[in-house]
Amino acid sequence: MPFAVQADDAVAAVAELRRRVGDVPVGLWGWSQGAWAASAVAARRPELIAFLVLVATSGVSPAAQMRYGTAQQLLLHGYGESDEWTPAEESVAVWRRAAGTDDLTVRRLAG
Repeated sequence: MPFAVQADDAVAAVAELRRRVGDVPVGLWGWSQGAWAASAVAARRPELIAFLVLVATSGVSPAAQMRYGTAQQLLLHGYGESDEWTPAEESVAVWRRAAGTDDLTVRRLAG
């Protein structure tokens, strides 16, 4: 769910809380991705949020965190600076053994 939608939901929840309990200090508690959403609410509507409790947050932007996570997953699975290419002949041989045929035609199936 986009952070903007999460932030809008949190603003609505704070508004409902204030309607029920009055004008009291309200904070947001965010865990991991929720910490980004809570921070977005506090940045967009600082008059609503008195404090934040952020747990297991990265301290960087969501985009930076996603880039880092993707890079780590690629390295974990053997891609990266030490990545080696496989000659086409080897790839074709693997295909032929797996498919049990010399027919290398690619077919698009319905569905």
